[in-house]
Amino acid sequence: MIHKIIFLLASIFVFFAGTFIYGVAVNSYNNEIAEFLNETKDFDRSKVTLEIKKKNYRLTVYYNDKPLKSYKAVFGRSSTIAGILGNNKTVPNGTYKISKIDTSSVYKKFFKLNYPGIKDLADLFENNHITKEEYEYLVSNENPEKVLEQKFSEINIGLQGTGNMDFILNNFPVVFNWTNGSIAVSNKAIDEIYLLIEEGTKIVVKN
Repeated sequence: MIHKIIFLLASIFVFFAGTFIYGVAVNSYNNEIAEFLNETKDFDRSKVTLEIKKKNYRLTVYYNDKPLKSYKAVFGRSSTIAGILGNNKTVPNGTYKISKIDTSSVYKKFFKLNYPGIKDLADLFENNHITKEEYEYLVSNENPEKVLEQKFSEINIGLQGTGNMDFILNNFPVVFNWTNGSIAVSNKAIDEIYLLIEEGTKIVVKN
């Protein structure tokens, strides 16, 4: 009986050790981005788009509408706009822009999204996060995004690294959604992406 228990524990240890080592190998990065920047004359950040595919757990960088590099990504734990403003966690679908770049975040770097945006007004109204008067005011306002940013300033959704937990979270091949609603990539990935983006860079989030 003792031998069986020892064998079982040893098997579990070997499995987790093997998958962890595999994860380290999978997440070994080359210098594609550095080489691309060195070889691209007149690099234009306005031609960069980030595409998120949640089902595939991938973030792909596009330059001039051509895929440049893809990274593993994880997200929040729900999928409704009501959830993100309540107790559940989520990553919103839609097209957004980077509104702020924070290079001193606890998550290494944090690129805030302009969320909620104009396209979210109907959902905000349906889920009672804004009144009918506020909805009508925002629809007719010349700068609704600024008003939304002020009203929902506590919502900090964006693209981030993993901070001090980077080695563990990104080298284990099993993915799980753990964020507060943001899109998380490895620290090395967020550093590479930082070289390519600017405030105003488009991020497209899909299922």
